[in-house]
Amino acid sequence: EGSEGLTHSMIDALSEIKCEAIKFQIHLADAESSFEDQFRINFSYEDKSRYDYWKRIEFTELQWSRIISHCKQKNIIVGASVFSIEALEIAIKNKVDFLKIGSGDLLFDDLIEAVSNLDYPVIISSGMANWNELNNISLKFIAHKKKDFFSILHCTTQYPTNPEKIGFNNVAMIEEKLDVISGLSDHSGNLLTSFYALAKGCSI
Repeated sequence: EGSEGLTHSMIDALSEIKCEAIKFQIHLADAESSFEDQFRINFSYEDKSRYDYWKRIEFTELQWSRIISHCKQKNIIVGASVFSIEALEIAIKNKVDFLKIGSGDLLFDDLIEAVSNLDYPVIISSGMANWNELNNISLKFIAHKKKDFFSILHCTTQYPTNPEKIGFNNVAMIEEKLDVISGLSDHSGNLLTSFYALAKGCSI
């Protein structure tokens, strides 16, 4: 919600319960939105547009530096979903441990090219991508880095996801068809989903 203080408090709380990794989303309104970008579904009581929302919740580069440093001080692995080249630059400058590309950016060629040329572990969400698109992107990343440093997570793009639509079977299908590490990007809001994912052998 744009509160650096709340973010630091959450990092402390997660450290106390021995959380191993945290992934942030680095959103920059000017790099990924515009004044004309309206809400698809209006969920905000205080923002008039999606641009206003992104602008309100974004952090400055200095804030990101303090947040990421805090995670490292707590010995927590820290990663970032990047939605623009500018966000990628912030993540790299602050030496995150891994990068993630959301399913909505799988056809963002400049971003994919930039990330694939970096020596970083990368996680990708499948979202609404088809098998051909997932195959192409996996070949691109595996060509640039060790296979063990690249993963495609199955993700159902319905937020929240109803349990019957999670589709755990797709995790195994991704591993079988694309020969990459897979796992679940979960938006169910149901704690049992995580336990079931572990029981099904998801490593991420």
